[in-house]
Amino acid sequence: MASATFILGAMRGVMLQFLLKPSAIDLEPVQAQLQNFLDIALAAPSSVQDSRTR
Repeated sequence: MASATFILGAMRGVMLQFLLKPSAIDLEPVQAQLQNFLDIALAAPSSVQDSRTR
């Protein structure tokens, strides 16, 4: 539940910033960071543990 709240909050914040001043935000790094978070948050617990020890 906390991950869903974080994801929605992040997306709303990015959308609001983009609507207010599109030139102030570069969406490519934002998308990459959000994708990275989703990959980690939705991964199986064993694969998350493995990636942290590398």
